[in-house]
Amino acid sequence: MPKKEQAHFACVKLFPITLMCIFFVSCKKYDHTWMIIGDSITSSDGKEFETGPQKGESIIGYQTIINSKNKNSIKLTNEGYSGFSLAGHERSVYQEVKDNNFSNHEVITIFVGTNDFKLNKPIISKDSLESFRYCYTSLINRIQSQNKKARLYLITPLKRNNDGYTTTSTNKAGHKLLDYRNEVVRIGLEKDLKVIDLYNESGIDESNLQKFTVDGLHLNNKGYELIGNVLNEQIKFPVKDKGSH
Repeated sequence: MPKKEQAHFACVKLFPITLMCIFFVSCKKYDHTWMIIGDSITSSDGKEFETGPQKGESIIGYQTIINSKNKNSIKLTNEGYSGFSLAGHERSVYQEVKDNNFSNHEVITIFVGTNDFKLNKPIISKDSLESFRYCYTSLINRIQSQNKKARLYLITPLKRNNDGYTTTSTNKAGHKLLDYRNEVVRIGLEKDLKVIDLYNESGIDESNLQKFTVDGLHLNNKGYELIGNVLNEQIKFPVKDKGSH
């Protein structure tokens, strides 16, 4: 058989197999569904490190760590946007996700704040789309209007020392990173939602940023493992009845 015909024959044989694989993957039933909203610390899961000692290695994000520790399978929807603040008219996490369908997710986490600090977004502003508080509460309202049963977790930003923006510095909007952390806690109290305070409870602080991050901000795999374990202890998926899917 000529080589061209052999190649064509091989493709014809493989095509149904490929379709079957796609079908089975798309039809896989998961025990739980989880939408993860955030910035680069969220979006990097499964990508490769571009700098540092782990350059070229796969990033094992907190989502993957939690998934691996959970005895039930979890379908992840990653809504992480690298370099985006929550607030803003452009490059805004809120603008990207506000029109999403939130109705099919059992657990939804919001993990933002560090880029709002870095990009000098005011916590309260007359320009509502520039307001961290407005965008945060509006996102929660949109989620809850579609899905009142979802377990919604708010996660405070991690401590940092990157590009002149540190845990102790003040940004051009007059805020410290702690102010964004406090606002997330305040919103959680107002909305009666669980807050996971990674700012204080992650185990990452100014003394060990070099150990757990690539650049004083973005986590290495040791850092992801650390926060993954903390989050895994606090994020609870609904208990499924036996025989249910």
